[in-house]
Amino acid sequence: MATQAFRRPTDGAGLARPGVDWQASPSPFRLAFTSAGRPLTAELLAQAGASGRLGYALDDGTLHATTDLVASEVVPDGTRYTLATDERARRATVTVTHTPLGLEVDVRLVPDTGVARVFEALSAAPDEHFLGAGEQRRFVDLRGHVVPMEVAYDCGSEFPTPFFSSSAGYAVFVPTLRLGRFAFPGADAADGTCTAGGGPPPCPISPRADGTVFCFEGDSLAYQIFAGSPAQLLAAYTAEAGRPAPAPPIQFGAEKWRGSWAESSESFLRLDVAKYSQLGIPLTWIQISDPWEVGICWGTMRFDPVRFPDPEGLISSLRAAGLHVMIWISPLVVESANCPSNGYSPADVIGSDARSSELDLTDRAAVSLFEQKIRDIVALGIEGVKGDRGDEQSLLDLTLHGGSGRLFQDAYPLIFAQAVTTALRSVWGRNFATIFRAGTLGSQALLPGIWLGDDSGTWDGLRQMIWSGLSASASGYPVWGSDIGGYTEYGTPLTPELFVRWAQFGAVSPVFEVGGLGTSSHFWDFGPETVDLFRQAAVLHYELVPYLYDLSRRASATGVPIVRPLGFEYPSDPGSWSSDLELTIGSSLLAAPVVQPGSSARVYLPPGSAWLDLFSGRRVPGGVTLTRATPLSEFPLYLRAGAAIPFNLREPEVWSEPWALNDLIRNGRSGWMVAPGAAASSTSGVGGTITTRLRGKTLDIELARSPKQVQVLVLTSRLPESVAIDGRPVAGPRTASVLRSERQGWAARPLPFGGVLLKLTPQTGAATARVVLR
Repeated sequence: MATQAFRRPTDGAGLARPGVDWQASPSPFRLAFTSAGRPLTAELLAQAGASGRLGYALDDGTLHATTDLVASEVVPDGTRYTLATDERARRATVTVTHTPLGLEVDVRLVPDTGVARVFEALSAAPDEHFLGAGEQRRFVDLRGHVVPMEVAYDCGSEFPTPFFSSSAGYAVFVPTLRLGRFAFPGADAADGTCTAGGGPPPCPISPRADGTVFCFEGDSLAYQIFAGSPAQLLAAYTAEAGRPAPAPPIQFGAEKWRGSWAESSESFLRLDVAKYSQLGIPLTWIQISDPWEVGICWGTMRFDPVRFPDPEGLISSLRAAGLHVMIWISPLVVESANCPSNGYSPADVIGSDARSSELDLTDRAAVSLFEQKIRDIVALGIEGVKGDRGDEQSLLDLTLHGGSGRLFQDAYPLIFAQAVTTALRSVWGRNFATIFRAGTLGSQALLPGIWLGDDSGTWDGLRQMIWSGLSASASGYPVWGSDIGGYTEYGTPLTPELFVRWAQFGAVSPVFEVGGLGTSSHFWDFGPETVDLFRQAAVLHYELVPYLYDLSRRASATGVPIVRPLGFEYPSDPGSWSSDLELTIGSSLLAAPVVQPGSSARVYLPPGSAWLDLFSGRRVPGGVTLTRATPLSEFPLYLRAGAAIPFNLREPEVWSEPWALNDLIRNGRSGWMVAPGAAASSTSGVGGTITTRLRGKTLDIELARSPKQVQVLVLTSRLPESVAIDGRPVAGPRTASVLRSERQGWAARPLPFGGVLLKLTPQTGAATARVVLR
């Protein structure tokens, strides 16, 4: 069958990207997919069981397969193929069409009577790796694993996403909220069998060592194939599924909360705010956590008068202190003789116990009342919601207002998110924050941020959160965070060392959040050394906020995540796939969080450029593995040579009007951090454009469209031979106190983050600097 030509597609942001073509073999029928003549993947032929190739299962569980081509016809932008099956009275139609972003394959059975689920299987190379499929707690590379497409808290499946990308340069997206499963090459059939209701998995998949098998419930299956780099693949997916919701700058500010019910009260909120101020730790958000509702009667959406005697006054005073208030909200509804009426009818509630008694969010009347309750609460001045639950109840065997609960198992957290964000938008427009524990396809377009769930305060818990964040990023959720130190200690006391290492991971995560049931919620009890190190991590996070915010805006425009697995940035590099606890922030900053006790860590630096160690000042070549000393005050953090990133360094203070403790982004001021290297240019939404060029020992810096106050940290281990600003030599180094009184100049910054700090005051948005290095 001849390959069919089509217009060159774009990624949804107007950028040209590779197209996808196909060829069809007739007997047995088989599709093969290519891009620019290069093979991508192909349908697998029959192996043991119909689930190992294009096939289907009936209501009685019997498996059947498609066989040979019977006929074909041209349709707009593609071809429709009619196939025989191993049932004499049933045919299959497979329609393949070009889309603006790739191809769509639509499989239907004729007749469709009794068809319960449809299978597909695609080939994979022995060295092929996979990303995506939602938040994963045990791995980043999907190879060798079965991944359920089913929201199930007890299974650790809280953000299932029917999308995956391959290191071979293609991606598959199944646009459905029906239950299903993916099985990647080499997976064990016993893996991924946990389900929400505890019964058998929705699809009896037979994994294959040579390919990826996927199956979804229903009498048809449609999937899309994209081609390109990892960034192009995620851009294509989010163009189809919805771009990530834009996150306002406040989304990236530090959050504090307490998980103990005994500490959910106004007095503990005020204690935490006072403690942060006393300790000099930046704070943006204070969370009113569960249980805040009257009598612990979920669903009332009214403050308990004992715990919160004056909620309006409390919120007003917190806002007056420059803080933002976030509140815990869930779809739980508990009504008893001790609870005041919540306004819902018995028919609006599903489940019968405290954990699973939830609103039937398929009932529009119940949703309308739910939204009104949220509007009334957030109108008090609450600008953020921590969305909990929505993933613990099995709906599989229930009948809801909207129909079979099986059809809403994955849709339920999405409807929950829609209700909450609708209420928030009615009060705050787009200037609000969220952290939700559960979601699914479509949640990324609603929620500015998510959180990675109930983690244990153990080293394993930290590793799980890193994997969770990286897999969420690769699945279209760019803004996330974890509970620093863990949500609970689960019988193992949290140690100061682990708490600090988690805070360092939090520093480079989009969301910096601390709280929980254990010592993490009152970490100052660990003593002054731990507090100092936590403060350093929090300050580093705030220094990185302009970079994180810029990356988030790009994520909303293109889908490309803020934090990335090394395999996303370096898909053809085997070393990057074996270093799945490392990450890059953007393409320029690399972190290797310390994930076990001790004073040294293995670090892998990908090839292609040198890297500057921000704590030691060492320049390290790429493509190497090293053991790095890691005293508790340091962690492996590197800036790629030649890169310039937005960075609001707080010390030394060079401005007469200093940075405030809680500053996220200050109007009229910006900062950069530069690792001298080959010519490069970087643009920031708040800082304009910086262009750098290193020739020999001379580093030239040019600013354009900049605010009136700019600070540039040039990373170097020695004082420069000379510095010139706007073509004029500048003496130095100045002390910080002297430089604060001068219009521009430079000061020395010791390690960590050592180098030359330039103070610039661009006129009409432009300025230049020349630094001659030693």
